[in-house]
Amino acid sequence: GECDWMEEGLYDDDGVSIDYMNGNYGNTTITYAHKTSDSSLIITIDHHVNYNALPERQYQLAVPNFWPANLVTIDKSTVSYCPLRESFEEYSTDCWTYDGSSLTLLINIVTSKSPHNSVIVNIRYSMYKQFDPFWYPGYASRLARLINAKKLLDDQWGIDTVYQEDYFALLNATETGRAITYTPSNIVAFTAPFSKYVLEAVIEVQDLSKLSKDVKSLIVAQLSNI
Repeated sequence: GECDWMEEGLYDDDGVSIDYMNGNYGNTTITYAHKTSDSSLIITIDHHVNYNALPERQYQLAVPNFWPANLVTIDKSTVSYCPLRESFEEYSTDCWTYDGSSLTLLINIVTSKSPHNSVIVNIRYSMYKQFDPFWYPGYASRLARLINAKKLLDDQWGIDTVYQEDYFALLNATETGRAITYTPSNIVAFTAPFSKYVLEAVIEVQDLSKLSKDVKSLIVAQLSNI
């Protein structure tokens, strides 16, 4: 079946000496092989190290505009799903998670890996025919603008007598990313009404009779360009 393949590299040396001139350095090659025929992505981290100073490493692999996983293995060992954290340091075990605000699959490799051994991550998913994140160009920036518009409205509480019940569609749209993050398996249901919520949000804001003209114009301009 069709396979998309990509490779990138990372150079390492000790960072303090000129030993690299004597060949004491390392190159790390990261390859991505995506096969749509069997809904799989294989990421291989391969090291070519000529010296022993390179320390063991942990990794966080981010795959943007991708599907939530059904199964993830790291060096043939299955890892579980874990909730999204604020930072990599908050993960205590190898796991995978999903950031619904950017449609990004994250693989957290907390177990330190020797720079002399390859690491193979095998990702399986099943939503290829149901949902394609590549059909959501600019999703992350659109969501960020929606959240900013909501904040502007929230800031009007007690000023222009605007309350959250006045803009439910905008609230629903801004919660899309959070809902996907909490339950990645429901991504199809959560993203389906996203565009509809955006259109309804514009109408909601335009109908806010007690909102100041300047604030309304600013928010409508932001939402209309999404």
